[in-house]
Amino acid sequence: MIPELVDEDALRSRLAATLGAVGAGAASAGIATDVTVRYGEAHRAYHTLRHVAECLKWFDETRGLAREAEAVELAIWFHDVVYDPKQPDNERRSGEFAAKALVSGGVDGALAERVRLLVLATAHDDAERAGDAALLCDIDLSILGSSHWRFVEYEGQVRREYAHVTDDEFRAGRLRVVRAFAVSDRIYRTEYFADRLEIDARLNIGRSIRRLGG
Repeated sequence: MIPELVDEDALRSRLAATLGAVGAGAASAGIATDVTVRYGEAHRAYHTLRHVAECLKWFDETRGLAREAEAVELAIWFHDVVYDPKQPDNERRSGEFAAKALVSGGVDGALAERVRLLVLATAHDDAERAGDAALLCDIDLSILGSSHWRFVEYEGQVRREYAHVTDDEFRAGRLRVVRAFAVSDRIYRTEYFADRLEIDARLNIGRSIRRLGG
């Protein structure tokens, strides 16, 4: 496997700069440090700074598609800032964390609310998502259309995050997730991602279902 290579200092500086650009000012460095530390929590294997970095890479390619690029970028940073695989409401808690951190840092409340709603969209329970929410969700799901080796690595990382459940429980839960993608009309809602990743994502998902015995 290719090792995880993430420049944490560069990522932290990027987040601080983004926060400063939307009015966080002196609070930018502290918020950026808090967020990056959270992504380094010991129980994480996939939902780490590497995932953020991979999302940011796609965002940098698609920034021009965003209606409000700063809100989308902030939502990428905050969408997994609270992550506990034993809890069902990580997106809600991450969104609330984002809004509170942004407002306390001096960011306009309306922007903070838009970021919160974008973070909520990454629960991927709204097939009709559009606009910036669709772009953000497609970025978040880009891993499904990654190279075969990266997808296999990702699935192993998810299994490690769910080490608290038995193999049978994990297999059943994971099958529900991947089958839902398999039967969907479209995995990606934007034409940009559908054109580039839809076929590979369905190939990866099909192989995953077979590996899981489904």
